[in-house]
Amino acid sequence: MSNNPEFRKNVWLELSGYRVIGMPLVIGSVLFLAYVSNARKFGAEISQTAGSLYFLITVLWGTKLAAESIMNEIREHTWDGQRMSVLTPWQLVLGKLFGSTIYTWYGSSICLAFYALSVPDTPYARILETVFSLVFAGILGHAVCLLASLLSIQKERKFVKSQTTAILLLGIVAVTPFVSLVFSREKPATWFGNSYGGPEFVLLSTAAFAAWTILGVYQLMRRELQMKNSPVSWFAFVLFMMIYLAGFLYGAKPGAGFEGINPAILVAFYVPLGATYLMAFIERKDPVTLRGVEQLVRERKAGAFLQKAPRWLLTAPLVAVMAVVMVAGNASNGTILKTAAFVFAVLLFMVRDLSVMLFLNLADNNRRAELLNVLYLVMAYAIVPIIVEAVHGDMATVLFWPITTQPLFLVVVAPLVEMAAALFLLSGRWRRKVAAVRG
Repeated sequence: MSNNPEFRKNVWLELSGYRVIGMPLVIGSVLFLAYVSNARKFGAEISQTAGSLYFLITVLWGTKLAAESIMNEIREHTWDGQRMSVLTPWQLVLGKLFGSTIYTWYGSSICLAFYALSVPDTPYARILETVFSLVFAGILGHAVCLLASLLSIQKERKFVKSQTTAILLLGIVAVTPFVSLVFSREKPATWFGNSYGGPEFVLLSTAAFAAWTILGVYQLMRRELQMKNSPVSWFAFVLFMMIYLAGFLYGAKPGAGFEGINPAILVAFYVPLGATYLMAFIERKDPVTLRGVEQLVRERKAGAFLQKAPRWLLTAPLVAVMAVVMVAGNASNGTILKTAAFVFAVLLFMVRDLSVMLFLNLADNNRRAELLNVLYLVMAYAIVPIIVEAVHGDMATVLFWPITTQPLFLVVVAPLVEMAAALFLLSGRWRRKVAAVRG
């Protein structure tokens, strides 16, 4: 860190003399009040207050600083200068992630020290696990905000107040469950049929998610510096999520409507499916990007295609692979046709939805395309099918959901027709866009 100019700059800006003195004075005053109110006992009241102060300083204040670390550079028109400097991606990542939040970590370290010294009747090993878990949770929240900021500026080089608020809330939402688990997870965690200590499992999980998020920030920072990224890291993360979530459902019984389908395989199927939708929503879908990808396919440049193709396009085939795994896993239990109809319908709905999202983004006026995408998905999967079901149109729900309680022929044909219609509309708009550019 000492050789990182970006980190040193932020340290000089954040750790001024008055601020260095002010932080321990404020924290000490609050803790002293807690000490006095607890009959001058150095125990549970102090540890609870210190934990609350950690949450306020690290989670609330720290995520705000992390979210604004790049936003302020954009607003002050200094970000392009940093991108063209000699700073490496890792220097920028670490400088922004830890440098911009260094003052909150200074205060948090004081809070954690008081927490560790005052928590009553707890083994030292358990205290250390809690402290490290809280540190990783804080890093996770800050990294999520930084990740969201980078994703935002890669779509549009400006921030509005709603974006700033959304990014801040995203970081808080991401870290709050982990902080809650740190203080409440005493029961063992069952993962792939094995029992693990709750605090230890939370510590490792929090550290793993923090590391993956930092890696994501690094990948996006490389893209900001016009460097090429391999999709290996993305595929590794998706695979990690598939294994991680599947472990909790290992050996569980199938739910209603999913007879014969292994719940662990089902959740592993939904992970790349959800990742495809997520990346399709947040990545750029402009004609220039899509035409570049199309040209790479035509020229059969596989290496360049893997580097430049949108991640949703690369993840979608993994959904198909998991669909085959699900069908193959049910080949001998008498539910193969039902499973095949379900997964095939899901794939058809996925292609339909991606086509509609691209269709909306290729419009001449696409400023509200993402909002329309959200509205479309809410209408297609929530509002309209619920209304249809409420008026006793049970069979019509196959138009919106892959429900295998209906005739399997309809379960497949309904989304197939919808997918064909969406592809027809998309191809027509795509041809007009290409013709307009060439003309």
